[in-house]
Amino acid sequence: LLPSLATLLVEQNRTPEAIQLYREGIQRYPDQTYFYSNLADILIADNRMNEAIALYQEAIQRNPKNATLYILLGNRYEDQKQDDKAIATYQKGIQQAEFSDSLYANWAE
Repeated sequence: LLPSLATLLVEQNRTPEAIQLYREGIQRYPDQTYFYSNLADILIADNRMNEAIALYQEAIQRNPKNATLYILLGNRYEDQKQDDKAIATYQKGIQQAEFSDSLYANWAE
């Protein structure tokens, strides 16, 4: 229910309320990385990149096998022109996460 309601709030441009719901989701279900990545997306749109990066890092700690999280974090580092951190993130993902063609592709770029 929380994810659907938060998505609806985002669609209605009720960002502060959506942020609060995603934060509530993280508190209630800390191992559900969906809440972290969706909250990070909202924060990125609001130019709050450092907060978004911290959320991706926390999500990776919760679920180190999720290749998508490494891709998202690495891409945010690339957005910040922090290529060394992006490469290190992709490499760590290759070592830690389940196999992902996309992870290899991002690392190779």
